[in-house]
Formats: sequence, C-alpha cells, structure tokens
Amino acid sequence: MRNRSNTIIRKAVFAGDRQLRRSSFRFAEDFRALRLRAGLSQADVARAIGVDPSAISRLEAGDQAVSAEIRARAAALLGARFRMNLYPDGPALIQDEAHARAIETILAMRNRRWKATVEALVPGLGGWSSDLRLDCGRDIVLIEVETRIGTWEEIIRECHDKREAVKAVARTDHRVHAVLGLPKTARHRALVRDHPQTIEAAFPSSARDLEQALASAAGPWPGDGILWVPGVT
Repeated sequence: MRNRSNTIIRKAVFAGDRQLRRSSFRFAEDFRALRLRAGLSQADVARAIGVDPSAISRLEAGDQAVSAEIRARAAALLGARFRMNLYPDGPALIQDEAHARAIETILAMRNRRWKATVEALVPGLGGWSSDLRLDCGRDIVLIEVETRIGTWEEIIRECHDKREAVKAVARTDHRVHAVLGLPKTARHRALVRDHPQTIEAAFPSSARDLEQALASAAGPWPGDGILWVPGVT
C-alpha cells in the first residue's frame, strides 16, 4: 500500500508541476503583450505595485515561482483580471498512468547509445523541462509526451520553444530536435490525419524514420517529428 501511495504522490507532483509550467508560460506571454500595449516597461510595473523589477522579469520569463499576489496586482495594473480556476478535463490522475507508461515505452524502444534524461531542465524558460531528453553525439532530441491532445497550436509552440531554448546554449555543431510522443490510439491517428498541413510543417520527419533512429545503433536523428508510442491507451 505504501508503494502505491508513493507512486500516486510522484504522479501528482509530476503532472501538477507540468501544468503549472504551461500556465506560467502562457501567463507570461499574455502579460508581456498587455504591458507593451500599455507602453510600460517592466520597471514601471514593478514600481507601481511595489516589487523589485526582477520579479516582473521573472514573471515574463515564465517563472512559476512568482507569487499569485504579484500576478494579481500586475494584472490589475494593466486592466486585466487574474483568476485561479480549475477545469476537470479527464479521469483522476490516481487512475491515469498513461503518461508514465508512454515514457517507459520510449525508454524501452531506444538503443542504449541514446543517453536518456527524464524531466530534463530547459534553460531560459523559467524552470520548464522536457519529458525526455536523448543525447548521442551531435544530436539532442527533446521528446514531449501527450496522452490527451488539447490544441495543436499550444503543443507545437511548446515543443519548438523548448528546442530553440536548448539550441541557444548548445554547441554550434549540435543538432537539436523536437519530437512529440503520442500513444498510438485511433483518436490520435485521426487527429493527425485531420491536420496534414499543420503536421507536415511542424513535424516533417516520418514516424518510421524516428522509430528506426531510436532503435538503431548508429546514424543521425532525422529531425522534428511525431513518435508513435505503442501499447498505451
């Protein structure tokens, strides 16, 4: 029973932190757009609400550690409303193990030449991390696993923002790739079929090429793409 409780705790921490990172990043983008529209600097906002300018800088960098109090005051200053809402969008996490199983499956699919890091920190994005990072030679592969697709725009932006952040600090001869890991369900296959132009532009490398590179003992990574994860529903 204790092992099961520990597993539930880890899952809740993992999923909750992931949601907070995404929400903080979206808040940062929206806040910066409103601030610029108002013609205010970060220092102007900080001075008006009585905080150090570094707090506003961290807020706009997507730092989830910025307090709700600072967020609410800064939003009010710009004529916006800060809300803390809860949106049930799936089964309870205590019953949902799909995300963890997907990562385990990808790890089992990979050739050992790929050094794997789970929840690898992404520099410059306020504590964001990639679900799984693979390193081999000059290739860095950042894999984001999604068990329930929300909007393609958000997923594509997150994958590519993380790729660009890692690329900015990587050696110039390294190649950084963004990969979306999807359980191979009928719903996900239908979603991909329904958005062929979007998928081709954002994730041009084929799933077969990705699977072969993941399992192969040699060769470069083919590029950005969607990796189908079998056996996860």
